[in-house]
Amino acid sequence: MAQPDLSLVLPIYNEGKTLSGALDHAISRLEEFDLDFELLCVDDGSTDDSGAIAIERTHRDGRVRAFRSVRNLGKGAALQRGIQAARGRWVATLDADLSTDLEVLPSALRELELGAAIAIGDRHQVESRIVSRQPWPRALLGKAFSTMARLLVSASVADFTCGFKAYRRDAAQQIFTDLETTRWAFDVEVIAIARSRGMRIKALPVAWSHRSDTRVRFPFDALRAFVDLLRIGWLYRFGVYR
Repeated sequence: MAQPDLSLVLPIYNEGKTLSGALDHAISRLEEFDLDFELLCVDDGSTDDSGAIAIERTHRDGRVRAFRSVRNLGKGAALQRGIQAARGRWVATLDADLSTDLEVLPSALRELELGAAIAIGDRHQVESRIVSRQPWPRALLGKAFSTMARLLVSASVADFTCGFKAYRRDAAQQIFTDLETTRWAFDVEVIAIARSRGMRIKALPVAWSHRSDTRVRFPFDALRAFVDLLRIGWLYRFGVYR
């Protein structure tokens, strides 16, 4: 099988109500971009029919590949599995709720062609369009998390947690092979590893919409994310990721 231009990895957890429509939409958008692609659906131990929907789609469309975990390991672990299986020249990741519009993809791939190792969505750029905003408690928590991440890892990155990121395949596989944080702070570890190894990161404006069906369990997940963030900051400062 010829190498596709792009592998798009979707981490999935209990998305059964919307997954079929999301896959239709993602495939439709990808078909607009004149490139060969594969869509990797990685089910992270869903307790609904998400895994079955993804597997059924592989029978109808040879560009779709599905993977399943028997238990929930975290979004980072799902992406890790998908990226390790990716065959594309470039690898992109996107939340299964499609909160980030794929209109950013051509710009991201252009930046990779120009030498960036990673192109990340940045909702804070002036050109970004926020179609619907998060409720203020979640927005406030996200701002506190991003502020800490900037202090500990990279002042030059404004948005660590946007679901869209694109990578050169070699950079993606190098980063995710060494990724240890599999839950909510994994995005920060991605940036920490990349910066420690001198990889160039390009931030791009996006069109983004808040989706109300959150998977975050307050306050447990928030506390765990901040603890993981402190650990990542310590490992980064002491050069462990090099």
